Amino acid sequence: MANKKRGPSRAFGGPAETPAPGSTNSPGKRPVNWNLIALFLIISIGGTYLAIAMRPPLELPTYTYRKLNEYPHDKTAFTQGLVEDSGFLWESTGLYGESTIRKVDLESGEVLAQKSLDEKYFGEGLAILNDRLYQLTWKAGICFVYDRELNEVGQFK
Repeated sequence: MANKKRGPSRAFGGPAETPAPGSTNSPGKRPVNWNLIALFLIISIGGTYLAIAMRPPLELPTYTYRKLNEYPHDKTAFTQGLVEDSGFLWESTGLYGESTIRKVDLESGEVLAQKSLDEKYFGEGLAILNDRLYQLTWKAGICFVYDRELNEVGQFK
């Protein structure tokens, strides 16, 4: 019996396969079965689509409103923050060179007190906490802190 020359053996027997010229598979590795991968993706995507298409439509609640009252207000104010407190409106207005914080009488719309911000600030939101008013500014990232007489008592970034 003649000995045939064989290539190096693989772990599970049989000679190692030599990859075809131009093949991207390494010797000893199984070739990628792209047909199976494509079939898996088609089934996955199709199943997901069917699950979405067959679910019942969402029933969203419909809300209504009822106007209780109407109050006068400065139509030129570029209101950015508005807080009602004890029958007064505290308002922060925006626009560079026109930003203010003001105390407004709710019933008449009369501005009872007002403080203008420096023209480099654009007034934004407003909040009240522990008898202090906090006015945010846009882009500058500064928060001005006032007492209820609109005296600035601090600021922070």
